Amino acid sequence: MPSSGPCTHATQRPLALACSFKNNETRSFVELGATSVRARRTKSFLLYAAVSTTTWTRAAADRIPTNLPSSTTSIKYEDKNLEGTIPTELGLLTDVTGFDVNKNSLTGPMPTEVGKMHKMKKWFDAHSNSLSGTLPTELGNFVKLTSYFGLQSNKISGTVPSELGRLVAMTSHFRVGWNSFTGTIPTELGELVNMRSNFNTMSNSIVDIPSELGRLTKLQMEFNLQWMSLQSTIPTELGNLLQMTSLFVLSENSLTGTIPSELGQLVHIRSVIEVQGNALTNSLPTQLGQMTDLAYWIGFQENSMTGKIPTELGNFRKLSSGMGLFENSLTGSIPTQLGGLRKLTRDLSYRSNRLSKAIPSEMGYLRKLTSGFDFYVNELSHALPTELGGLSKMLEHFYFSYNMITSTIPTEFGKATEMTAHLSFKHNAFSGDIPTEIGNLDKMNTVLSFSFTSV
Repeated sequence: MPSSGPCTHATQRPLALACSFKNNETRSFVELGATSVRARRTKSFLLYAAVSTTTWTRAAADRIPTNLPSSTTSIKYEDKNLEGTIPTELGLLTDVTGFDVNKNSLTGPMPTEVGKMHKMKKWFDAHSNSLSGTLPTELGNFVKLTSYFGLQSNKISGTVPSELGRLVAMTSHFRVGWNSFTGTIPTELGELVNMRSNFNTMSNSIVDIPSELGRLTKLQMEFNLQWMSLQSTIPTELGNLLQMTSLFVLSENSLTGTIPSELGQLVHIRSVIEVQGNALTNSLPTQLGQMTDLAYWIGFQENSMTGKIPTELGNFRKLSSGMGLFENSLTGSIPTQLGGLRKLTRDLSYRSNRLSKAIPSEMGYLRKLTSGFDFYVNELSHALPTELGGLSKMLEHFYFSYNMITSTIPTEFGKATEMTAHLSFKHNAFSGDIPTEIGNLDKMNTVLSFSFTSV
């Protein structure tokens, strides 16, 4: 939330809070010095007091005042350790355009009277409190609100009101995550067609994604529905979010069906597309390879996907961090095209699948990789390519264990002299001696494993 506004911390320490009103109305406060008391009061609005010249704490007002002037235009009590409920009297302040009480200890329901603040335009923020009960439908009266509808991190229950679909002027920060909402996401939220960033309903008990959310076609950053109870399929209409550049997140739900090929239309996404931890099946669509601007993290791990790894995943030439496809049931060989991910620095993780045949020598081109070459628990066979010795920047998590790899361990692994932890060849069918060159890895301090091989 913005820190500026009509009600903000004063520049001088003794004035802990100052609130401005229309027409330059007077401010009111109480100052208590260490040895003397000075009081100025132009309205009945006692806020804060100092208990010494250097230590300041809240005095009489540990609750939101109920007697604010009717001409008040902004209410801002961010992070003031306030307790109690939000007063119903605030509904009388119909000129308020900004309301911010985030990061306090407020309890009880959001009063329906707050919906009378029909001029609300700048922000409506009550996140990080302990508000409970259901959300009043009257909040749909904030039809002029342009940014920051923030109710995340509370204890609000019931369904998300369909009336919130009337907030059609919203351009950013629709946040109702980390609550106890149930039911479905209202189809009416698809009317928020001016949203450009931060649509977040994460961590609730909502069970369905409406296809109407595909109408948020101006959205560029953060479409976040993770950690909910979604049990539906992924609507193909989400492929219409063509302007997305970052944070397309549907992870840790119970989504079923296939990954729509239409998601490949998100060709401008640069960071984080994540659908991990669901119950998705069938193969990865080849169209994902169209997202050639992707530079940071693509995650489809912990699902039940089958079929081969699409060769088109080798088109992610800008990817520098993270491709997670572990804990699925992928079959077939590792595409040689993955050797084209030459900017990748960490986390190429395909462990716990059913991949077979040899690791391609082209993987030796991943010379910027420092951590996370993870292909353990598969059905890989044949000899390890000597080219993997070219991954000399590897520091940790170089895993080949629990496969059926044969022949000798290449001496070239002795070039990985920066390795500090987790180099594992165990549970394979290697033969011959452990290369003496492995002794060059003198920085290793955790897990260098050859157990249960034939070496």
